[in-house]
Amino acid sequence: MAVDQDVEAIDTIRVEATEAFKNGDLETFLTYFADDAVWMPADDPPVVGKDAFREWGVQFAEASRPVHFTISEEIVVDGNLAFDRFTLTTAEESAGAGESQESVLQGLWILQRQGNDSWKIARYIWNFN
Repeated sequence: MAVDQDVEAIDTIRVEATEAFKNGDLETFLTYFADDAVWMPADDPPVVGKDAFREWGVQFAEASRPVHFTISEEIVVDGNLAFDRFTLTTAEESAGAGESQESVLQGLWILQRQGNDSWKIARYIWNFN
């Protein structure tokens, strides 16, 4: 696969995964991740593996209903590894309160090429501005 095709595939993963999470479709969101993926949320310990993230993600979704807008700042492909550095904006509504608060998150996905030349997210690291 040519680098341009890889960059396009990774860009599509970011858009589709973000859309799934925004819509509360955690199972589809998780299809973009390796089984042993590690999430490194800001101010929390790492979350290792899809099952652990499923538990963590449900609690997060119950606390807020994020609406995401993402912009990729940089996608780099180097052999079987790649990263996507992006900015994500959320307009979170507090459950039951009806209040909205905007947050800007800086994210980094480290992706690994799979045997079928597709990409899976292996690490997700983020913090807030």
